[in-house]
Amino acid sequence: MPSPASTVQSEGASGLESLDSLIPLPDGNNEVEQLSPSDLFFQGLKSSLSNIPRGITFDATVLPDVTSLILSHYIKVARESLFKAESFPVEEGLLRRISDSSVTRWSMYLGARIINDLWSDNNLKKYLNWIFRFSQQITQTPSSNEQGPSLKSRLAGLYDLIYFGSLIAGTASGYSLLRSSTPALLQLAALYPQIWVDNTSISIPETFRISQYEIMQFVVHDTIASLVLGIPPILQYNTSSPWVDKAPGHYMEWIYGFPVRLLILLAEVNAWRTSRMMGRIAQSQSHYRNVMGRLESWNPIVDHTDEPHNDITRLAIQEAWRQATLIYMYMGMCEVNSADPRVEKAVQQIVHLGNTITTGSTLERHIFLPCLIAGIAARREKHRATLRGKIVGGLSRKVRPLILPVRSSDFLAVLDYLWHGVGSGGCPVVWEDYVKSRCAALPLHN
Repeated sequence: MPSPASTVQSEGASGLESLDSLIPLPDGNNEVEQLSPSDLFFQGLKSSLSNIPRGITFDATVLPDVTSLILSHYIKVARESLFKAESFPVEEGLLRRISDSSVTRWSMYLGARIINDLWSDNNLKKYLNWIFRFSQQITQTPSSNEQGPSLKSRLAGLYDLIYFGSLIAGTASGYSLLRSSTPALLQLAALYPQIWVDNTSISIPETFRISQYEIMQFVVHDTIASLVLGIPPILQYNTSSPWVDKAPGHYMEWIYGFPVRLLILLAEVNAWRTSRMMGRIAQSQSHYRNVMGRLESWNPIVDHTDEPHNDITRLAIQEAWRQATLIYMYMGMCEVNSADPRVEKAVQQIVHLGNTITTGSTLERHIFLPCLIAGIAARREKHRATLRGKIVGGLSRKVRPLILPVRSSDFLAVLDYLWHGVGSGGCPVVWEDYVKSRCAALPLHN
């Protein structure tokens, strides 16, 4: 008997048309022609709650077709976007998620429709109104007695909307959606007292130890957004608990490509920068040495699969993350400029590692953040050109935005602003120069 996914590999437009008659999505073309994605985003957020469809359940007659549509599209995306797709029972996980709740079914159905139009080069802006209205419905303040499964479903649906909102309307809109998920996240996190430190901060190592996906996902999104946007994280995190990377690696590493220990160190630099901005701490040599010691003691987990070229590429990407963490530590915590020899060496290493990754490969997208961080510090034109090229190369595959809650293409303008501004002619820059460039070239919504 064929699997649900195999029954729809050739479904195409006819299957979508049959679903259209039963589950119509609004045609927003006329509305979109007159509004930018950002304008439409906030028009959607301000719309009346009475306009939001309350019934987000599917009729039993269309559920098999909806399930097949979701599987066919999400399986392909997973194979192209995950760092170690072969390590996941993808179809089994998707079926479990589809059956989880009406919220996740709706968000995944909407995602499948968007993915289909993305592959067909159709206008995606027509989906914005649905994204905003649906997010507004599921971010209504959760009741005090709402149970864990319901909160997890809310968050899972919101994360889908964050990805697709960022893809269509940009990083600023995706970040606004991330912020809107905070109340549900905090209520879910309250059910896990072991991850809290002094009832004020969430321990990242303990969060990864309990392996509660929806909480980990928020921590990852918040940490990465804080780094690339140059802003304090939404929540306060604690990184003091030790973490040891063990083979075959945490499954979140199989999704994103970064080692958990390096994410913890990036979060620690974020926290240090936030405290410094608020005038709460001064530079501490012991703190810096502690971070450096943990970074130097990290060793990548080496894969041995039947695809040795991909094994080498994954190793290169993990090392690029280590070098990027070094740059962020030196510039973000030690406050040196990009002319520091240690920073220049790390930039050169990332350029070299990036050149070992085949342009257009499915793994290339996972070097975006290391290349962005190296690009901030790069002074030589040939390094800048190479790093920009690797970021652009990662844009060549259409499922590129479905990894992180930021749209990588938005940051090309930020780098250009930095390079042609304070960094012109290879002048040294400090991390705050990047933050100012980001604010100018990629402003966030109030």
